[in-house]
Parts: sequence; structure tokens; C-alpha cells
Amino acid sequence: QQGYPQQGFPPQQGFPPQQGFPPQQGFPPQQGFPPQQGYPPQQGYPPQQGFPQQGYPQQGFPQQGYPQQGFPPQQGFPPQQGFPPQQGFPPQQGFPPQQGYPPQQGYPPQQGFPQQGYPQQGFPPQQGFPPQQGYGFPPNFTPAQQQATTSVAGGSIVNHDFTADAELLHNAMKGLGTDEGKIIAVLGSRSRAELHQIDLAYRAKYGRILADKIKSETSGNFQRVLLNIVQTPDVTDATYLYESMAGMGTNETILNEIMATRDGAELDAIKMTYVNLFRRGSEKDIKGDASGKHENLLLALHNGPRGKGETGVDLNHVAADVKKLFEAPSDVTFTNIIGNASHAYNMALREVFTRTYGKSLVDFIKKQFSGSYEDLMVILVTPRAEYFADKAYHAMKGMGTDEDTLIRVITTRYGVDLDQIKNVYLQKYNKTLYDRVKSEVSGDFGKLLLEILGRSD
Repeated sequence: QQGYPQQGFPPQQGFPPQQGFPPQQGFPPQQGFPPQQGYPPQQGYPPQQGFPQQGYPQQGFPQQGYPQQGFPPQQGFPPQQGFPPQQGFPPQQGFPPQQGYPPQQGYPPQQGFPQQGYPQQGFPPQQGFPPQQGYGFPPNFTPAQQQATTSVAGGSIVNHDFTADAELLHNAMKGLGTDEGKIIAVLGSRSRAELHQIDLAYRAKYGRILADKIKSETSGNFQRVLLNIVQTPDVTDATYLYESMAGMGTNETILNEIMATRDGAELDAIKMTYVNLFRRGSEKDIKGDASGKHENLLLALHNGPRGKGETGVDLNHVAADVKKLFEAPSDVTFTNIIGNASHAYNMALREVFTRTYGKSLVDFIKKQFSGSYEDLMVILVTPRAEYFADKAYHAMKGMGTDEDTLIRVITTRYGVDLDQIKNVYLQKYNKTLYDRVKSEVSGDFGKLLLEILGRSD
């Protein structure tokens, strides 16, 4: 990343003007939203001179699922008619259900707030806020005093005044200097679902996206951690996916990780957000950065079902596929079976393969394949909590610490399966992940990571 210009951006010509924020049980009613019949054609974007723009999802329109037809045309985003929310897969004789994010209520497009600088971590400049199809959080709660604790994906939402949190954050970033301690105290003590409510409260009170304020007032690793947990998961994932393929060369580690550890519904949300943020399709970028059987496997993951519509794991089907994998171990066979299957199905393949042939499926893959294809295939047949626990371990092994990897692992799995990762880490390495991170990191970003690890959601 070469950094970002400090100049403002031309006004948006393609979005309907916004006269207010959606009603929040006591906040002023909307006055400017026309009936939602789809999104108007984009007419006001200037030629792209550098990094594509970043935006945020619309608020208040419940998601009905995820699109199946790839990317919407660039002349407007039609209403999404996709799949119903993923409910996961019931355990089949010991195979765990699929992890995933429930549908999310988006954010409203923000008009007219000039940018005041951009982060040093590779986030693209913003030129307006196109709609996004988020995932990862429950329907909107009013950003005010809640009446009860509510358990949801991403953690619980407690009896709390989120507007008060928004005020604390605003004051901590107001004027000269920033009070990092207050920011850590607020954002480090909230679940992922609660952070979403704080963002909504901040928008309602100050007319600005919380992530934009963070970008203008913080920098470095501290900024990256804050943005990763304050933005919705699809924005963070799409940004990592874009960065893995931007510029010269490809970061195959991140590319493989995002594509292999997100299920079909999550990838649909990421693909839609990728278009909205960067004005280009992720499939085209993958084709431009990968080749051969590695490209074929990535495209299978990108476009395949990956568990959408699956109601369970058929062990008879698993046994038949295990036989195919063993008797005809070509990349075509492995891609067709493993590259299109859900994580729950692949975990069943892993166990049945070992039980049938007395050898590890991972070892079999390593013997048959090599390079990028092998690396991606191994991730697909490795339990996710184990994969991320190992990534965290190797990020801190030896001299120095791979802070980028450590941040990515902890923040992207926060509110998803971080507790499982912590348990696996303790079992494999006989030390808590919290204690290991505490011995490796320092400064404000280290304090914030430890606050996140200290939670149990």
C-alpha cells in the first residue's frame, strides 16, 4: 500500500439524498428515504485513479438471504432474493454443526462527511457509502437502554445504554489527541454484537460512521484492530481479500484463508460487499492472481454451494466420496468433492477416510499434491479452530512476532469461534492464548487484543 491522498472526494451523484437516520425508538423519524425498490443507477463516480472506494451497508432492511447469481450489475443493485439464513447442520454421529454468521441488518448510506485522512494499513479511500449485504449480527436493537440480556451470534447484548458508549468514544477522540485508554475500555469490553449497536448509536447521535472517526484519529496496529472489530465481518473479510490480491504479487496465505474458512452464505455476502467497496468482482481478481488447479479450486469455493441448502451430512454419501478420493486422487476429483462441500461435510470426510484407510486425509493430500493447491486443500479438511490456533502459535513462534497474522486471527474470529480457538490452543500448546499473547505484544493494540481475548462470548 502506498498510502492515500489527503484530499476530499467529489459528491455522490448516484444515491438518493439522506435527510435523517432511521427511527430508533425515540430518534427523529426518517424524512428522506424513498420506497426501497432497488438501488438507483450509479452516475456520479469519477474515473478510478487508485484504490477503489469503501462503503458501508444500509441500515434497517432485514436480509432475506444471500444472492446466488454472483455479482449484481454495476448500474444498480436489485433487491436480494437469495437464500434463507443459514441455520447450520445438525451433528451427524459426532460431526459438529457448521459455524456461520446469521444475517445482518445493514447501515444507512452516509452522505456529505468529508474524509480526514486514511489509515496506514491498506484500507481504501471512501468515496461514498454504497449498500452492502452484511452478515454476522442480529436484527437491530434500539441503540439505547435495553431491557434484558439477549443472546445472539457474535455474543450477547446486555442491558446497556449504547448511546452513552458512543458519547464516551466521541469525547475520547475529540479535539487534539486521543484517549486510547477510554477507547480500549469501551470497545474492548463489548461483544461483537454490542459493537454493532454502538456504531448505530454513534451514527444516530453524530451523523458519522464510527469507523471513519477511528480512521481520522488513530493509526497503525491499534487502528487496524479497532476497524476489524467495529466494521461488520463482511467488510473486514472483503478488505482482507482485496488486499491479498492488490498490487504486485499475491498473498496466497490470506487469499486461501478467507476462501477456505468462510461458508457459502458468508462468501456470498463477501462477494457482494467486495463489489460495493471496490467496484470490481472478486472472481475476476481471483482469475487474474491464481492459475491452474489452484485457480480452479478457488473458483469452486467462490461459486460453489459450500453448504447452502444442506440440511445434514449423509454418511453413505460421505463413504462413497471417500472411496473416490482414495482410488482416484486427481485434483479434479478432490476439487469436485471437497471444493464444493460444506465444512461439516469435509470434517466427515476427514474422519471416515481415517477410519476406512487407517491414514490421515491431510497426510494423503500432502503426498498427492504440492504448492498452493496443497496448502488450500489442507485448510479445507482441517477443523477451523485448529487451523486458527496453529496460525496464532506460529505467528508468535521464534524470534519476533507476526503481528499482522495475530491481529487477523483474533479479530476476524471474535464473535465467531474465538472461544473454541482458545480451547484448542490450550490443549495443543499447554498455555493459554491470552498468556502467550501477553508475552509477545505491547502498546495500545496489545492491550486491546488482550481485552478481546479476556472475554468469553
